[in-house]
Order: sequence, then structure tokens, then C-alpha cells
Amino acid sequence: MLMNSVTSGSLFTDLIDVTFTIEAEPVAKGRPRARVFNGRVHLYTPPKTKYFEQRVHRAAERVPLPQIGVPLRVDIVAICKRPKRLCRKKDPNSLIYRPSKPDGDNVRKAILDGLSNFFDDKQVVSGETVCLYAEKDRDIGRCVIRITTKLETEEEILTRLDLLSASEYQ
Repeated sequence: MLMNSVTSGSLFTDLIDVTFTIEAEPVAKGRPRARVFNGRVHLYTPPKTKYFEQRVHRAAERVPLPQIGVPLRVDIVAICKRPKRLCRKKDPNSLIYRPSKPDGDNVRKAILDGLSNFFDDKQVVSGETVCLYAEKDRDIGRCVIRITTKLETEEEILTRLDLLSASEYQ
């Protein structure tokens, strides 16, 4: 199932804000594999990673995602199926943080590679990846991806990260 909400207008003048959901267990970007064929080394992407990247690509094709050359913010919420050990009665039914594999940065790499036909990942200048376990009653994971041209100012970023106080920046 694909859910999406879109607010977009002219290619470079208006805000682009696209959110869509992929109903699939998040997969981390696998390391390239190598094999020797006819005396030459061939590198290939692991099949599980390749299939996940194709799912991301197919989901992105269904939303109006223009090929643009402006800086982007990509936020990702990677929600994995909850393990049985966290399905006890005393465990909360809501989403909970997932401090385990697959790690967020490799899930982010796989998703950005799946979106590479729409924009170059060098355009992604900001974004957040949050890894969670699903609700108890969900039996499959999902990824929620938001792509927007609305970026924070330098002052907002530095203040949020507590690198500089707002007065030091000026």
C-alpha cells in the first residue's frame, strides 16, 4: 500500500514537499560483492539490497517527484517488525526506538540509492533518519520518506545542535 501527500508547484519557485510510505521491512545497504567470471572481477549489489532499492524506486515513481537541481532535505522513518521479546503485555503498543540492526545510516544509503534516478544524492544536504520498532499488532515494517526543499537556516541548525548560541552566531 502506498500513501502519499504532496504539496508542490513550479519546479524552482515553490516549496516541494513529498511524503510517501513503503510497506516493506527496511533493508540496510549491503556491501558490494565480487566474483570472478571469465578471468575478470565483477562487482554486484547483494540481491536483498537490490530488491529493496527497486521497491523504493517503484514507490517514488507513483508520486510527483520532479528531477530538480536544488538542495533537498530527506527525512526517513525506518520501522522494523517488532521482535517477539518486545511483544509482552507490559511492553508499550506504540512505536519504540530500535537500537539494533539494520543501522540507520545504511538504511538511508539504500533508500537514497533507490531514489537516485530522480535526483543525485549529492543534492541531499540535510535530513534525519529515525529507526523504530513497529506497533505490536503490525506484522510488517515500513519506511516513511519525506523529501522537501524547505531547509533550516544556518542559525537554526547551529542552535538546534547546540554548537553555537544564537547570539554567538551573529
